Amino acid sequence: MVRAVCEYNIEKINKMSKTFMRKAFATAIAFSLLFLVLGGLTIFFSFKAKEINWVSVVLGGVVMLASIYPIYSTFRAQKRNHRETVSAMQLDKGDLQIDMTFKEKKLEVVTTQAGEVQNETILIRNITKVKKNKQGVAIYIGDDMYYIFNDEIVTGTMDELFRIFERVNVIPKKSR
Repeated sequence: MVRAVCEYNIEKINKMSKTFMRKAFATAIAFSLLFLVLGGLTIFFSFKAKEINWVSVVLGGVVMLASIYPIYSTFRAQKRNHRETVSAMQLDKGDLQIDMTFKEKKLEVVTTQAGEVQNETILIRNITKVKKNKQGVAIYIGDDMYYIFNDEIVTGTMDELFRIFERVNVIPKKSR
C-alpha cells in the first residue's frame, strides 16, 4: 500500500507551470531562430544571384516575420493552460487536498476542498499512462492527470508504487 497526500494552491500551480513554460519557450525560441535563419538565407541568396529574385526576397521577409509566431503562440497557450488548470481545480474556492491510497488493484482518492469531501475508487487497470521524472510521477486516468511529488508520499515508497503499476502492466515511462 502506498499513500500520498497532495496539496494544491495557486502558488504551487504557478511553480509547477514554470517548469513546463521553460521547456515550451526553449522549443519556441529554437523554432523562431530556425525561421529567422531560413528567411535570412533566402533573402541573402536572392540578392546574391545575378538578377534579384523579388519573389524570394518577399518570401524570405514573410518567413522572417513568421519567426515571431512560435513565441507568441507559446505565450498565449501557457497563459490559457494556467487559467484552465486553476479553474478546473476550482482553486478560487480554496486549497485542494487530494489523498490517494494505492492498493494492489485499486486507487482510493479522497478530495477535500472548502470543507467538501468527495470519495472515489478507481481500478488501477484504468490508469492509462504513468510518467516519472526526478521530482515525482504523473498518473493519467483518462483525460485527468494527478501529479505526485516525491516528498508527498506519506506511506510506502516510490518503488512500491511502481511495482503496483507493473503488476497490472502499466509500465512507467521516463520523462525529462
